[in-house]
Amino acid sequence: MSKLLYPSDGIYKYCKDYAESCASNLSKAITDCNLDVPSKFTFKSYLDGLDNTLETYYTEINSINSKLEMINSNYQTLSSDLKEGTQRMVTGKIKERERMIQN
Repeated sequence: MSKLLYPSDGIYKYCKDYAESCASNLSKAITDCNLDVPSKFTFKSYLDGLDNTLETYYTEINSINSKLEMINSNYQTLSSDLKEGTQRMVTGKIKERERMIQN
């Protein structure tokens, strides 16, 4: 079984800047996507639908970003619940006894 190493300050901190940068760049690309494409251009239909494709990507990156936040929050809650649970556990005392088996 493999061991999961989760960053002590959460996973969202490491992904936040990338997700926000990606969303910002996609938003800018969507606004700049009004292209005047000649009718005889081979990929005209693709370029005409590019803003819709970019909108889909923008929605998806925002969804990923919110899921990262949710996962991070759930992990922090789980971690604190487990710590509290272990602190409340009652442990038995180990009694020291003489050896029962003689050499």
